[in-house]
Amino acid sequence: SDPDIIHRLNTRFVPIRIDLRKPLNHSEQTLADAMKINGECMLMFLNSTGRIVKARSGGPICTMATITSKQFSSYLDQALSNLHK
Repeated sequence: SDPDIIHRLNTRFVPIRIDLRKPLNHSEQTLADAMKINGECMLMFLNSTGRIVKARSGGPICTMATITSKQFSSYLDQALSNLHK
C-alpha cells in the first residue's frame, strides 16, 4: 500500500493481474502460452512489444514469493532501467 509504488505502477506501467488459482480465460491462456508461463511466475514485466524485461542478472524479473515494498520498488527500477535492452 505504498503510495509511491502505486503511483509509479499506475503511471509508468500497465498492470495486468491474472489469478493463477482459477482456470484461465482465452486471453489469459493465450498470454500464458506466448510467455511460456506455467503458473510458476507471479510477477513479470513486459515491454511494449511483449518481450520479457530482464533483470540485471539476465533472467526475467520474476518471483513467487511475498516481497516487501522495498523489493517491489527495486523490481520497478530494474524493469524501467532494462526496458529497452
